[in-house]
Amino acid sequence: MKNLKEIVKAIEVIEWLGPKDVLFTQLVADSRAADANSMFVAVRGTSVDAHEFIPQVITQGCLLIVSERRVEVPNDVTLLVVSDTSIALGQLAHAF
Repeated sequence: MKNLKEIVKAIEVIEWLGPKDVLFTQLVADSRAADANSMFVAVRGTSVDAHEFIPQVITQGCLLIVSERRVEVPNDVTLLVVSDTSIALGQLAHAF
């Protein structure tokens, strides 16, 4: 288990919404792999913007999301807003 408070030091967070004491076991950019133990990083691709899948990953139980913009999430979901999720994904993977 990784603690969000430790891993988040690797990125520059613009806004932090939701719980701060969160544990997770995997870092994913594929919405199909996101679950209750995941940190989902919504990366904009050339043909698909993973931000569109944030509601889906929440219904799959994901409680930790990294996004480039503020989106509505339930109170028990942590949303980290960063300027560039592609860069943040690499930094988080390195720290993980």
